[in-house]
Amino acid sequence: MIRNATSNIKNPHFVQKFKQCLLGDVDVDVFEHKWDVLVTEFGLEGNLWMLEMYQKRKYWATAHIRGKFFAGFRTTSRCEGLHSEFGKYVSVLTNLRDFLQQFFRWLNYMRYREIEADFSSSYGEVVLQTQHRQLEISASKLYTKAIFRLVRFVLDKACRCKIVRVLQSGSILKYTVTKYPREDIKWVVSYCQQRLYFETLGIACEYVMYVVISLNIVNMPDCVVLHRWTKGAKDVVNASNATSSGLRNPAFITSYVTFVERCKRMVNAAFECGDPEYLRSSIEMVETRTSLLEAVARGEEVS
Repeated sequence: MIRNATSNIKNPHFVQKFKQCLLGDVDVDVFEHKWDVLVTEFGLEGNLWMLEMYQKRKYWATAHIRGKFFAGFRTTSRCEGLHSEFGKYVSVLTNLRDFLQQFFRWLNYMRYREIEADFSSSYGEVVLQTQHRQLEISASKLYTKAIFRLVRFVLDKACRCKIVRVLQSGSILKYTVTKYPREDIKWVVSYCQQRLYFETLGIACEYVMYVVISLNIVNMPDCVVLHRWTKGAKDVVNASNATSSGLRNPAFITSYVTFVERCKRMVNAAFECGDPEYLRSSIEMVETRTSLLEAVARGEEVS
């Protein structure tokens, strides 16, 4: 977008103000005012590119896409990221046979990275860095490490916020929040225990987290937690894949998830004890039990 703005409107002062419209995390009416001022200031009322951009504003302006879930991806960033990774394995000179070999090699590498990230999220303790220790501990237990770092950054930014007004409308409390040093910009946060809150990335912003802190909540509320970013997000999926359609009931899935969590605890305990003998014997026990269960699943008789 910035490159297009530079090539279509060859004015560096325009590009700087266009970035404010593009990236400004403001309400829609504020965006509309900024856009009108921008068009008038640079005399672009009849510019075709500006007219086209305004018609497509719901696809690129932060003010319009805020509140919609994009998992942190904007435009083609995910596709470009995959192309960049895959480009390390193949080139334009790669033939079909080598391409398939390299593709599966790359796929195995990506799966290995996923397993490595899962292990990293399940093992070890995080170092607390914010003033809101209880919320930080709660978040570290819920989120994967990659997402937890983002949540911790939000908790840190929440220290700059303050509530200037509270209004009640039925069962909903509306908090007007400002942030130092721009106290002229105000945000309204509606609080209701049954309401889910998502941003484009899927984590609550600092204004929402400050309201949570002001309510003296010490554990991350379910209404601000997106399940797909938590450590247990894959457990239910694995449970569904591991069962036939006739066995997919809540009781079975609950047992599956509980079993997975206890296995994780066993792995953590085996590594934390630091004794190679205990670790070796634990691995042998798991291997023996796995072989036995696989034989039962195949319908073989076991003694």
